[in-house]
Amino acid sequence: MKTTWKEFIEWAIPNEIEREAFRVFVKNAITGVCNDKAMLLFGSGANGKSVLANLLCNIVGESGFVDSGWISRSLPLIEGTRIMFIDDGLNGLVNYDILEGIIDKSPIYIEGHGEYARVLTDFPSIIIVENKLPKFDGVLSRSFIINMPNIPEKPNPQLLSELIEDLDTIKEWFLA
Repeated sequence: MKTTWKEFIEWAIPNEIEREAFRVFVKNAITGVCNDKAMLLFGSGANGKSVLANLLCNIVGESGFVDSGWISRSLPLIEGTRIMFIDDGLNGLVNYDILEGIIDKSPIYIEGHGEYARVLTDFPSIIIVENKLPKFDGVLSRSFIINMPNIPEKPNPQLLSELIEDLDTIKEWFLA
């Protein structure tokens, strides 16, 4: 039986207040409204965090960027993006000063030679996807935390492809 978006999102983010906060955060990112904080999705594996990140990448297309934690190397790539996903990258790979600067919308110097050196001032909204709650107060205080506590009895390897079939419905849900 095919999983619907409504079934998935209510299972993945069971808390209605957190689910609505997630919807509004993504709506802001999609429409170009700057979010004041990052969004931190956390919970044990196989609970839908990466499915959500992949769905959102499909929705935002080229205005999305996925990073596995090497933010300092990715700075030139995020210019002009609306949403940036950091997937399980807070475990020692992230330069927290840069991450906090992006969340705070502080101008960040991008190293380069000649005309390629510049200051990043156009920032994406950040969604961090983690299995455990990070122990970094700077990131936590700058993030809205979404708990994704459920683990499926039997993982559905087709879940993402099933949900992508209803991408227009999902986008409408975010933009409502």
